[in-house]
Amino acid sequence: MEGNYGAFKSLLQANGVIDAQMKWQYGDNHIVLVGDMVDRGDELLQVLWLIYKLEQEVKEAGGRVHFIIGYHE
Repeated sequence: MEGNYGAFKSLLQANGVIDAQMKWQYGDNHIVLVGDMVDRGDELLQVLWLIYKLEQEVKEAGGRVHFIIGYHE
């Protein structure tokens, strides 16, 4: 994603992970984010805040967000 908030949000919505209000809707499933999320780009803070927000929501649903630091982070 490299700090591309629009692409990240679109990917999550297209795959049923979040709804139009950006709320977790993936039940007790897990998502794995594998590096190159925030090493560059103009929207890296938005990407990070969305990840942190989802980490809280997913706990309530019984799933998990796995955020693996990549070679750029």
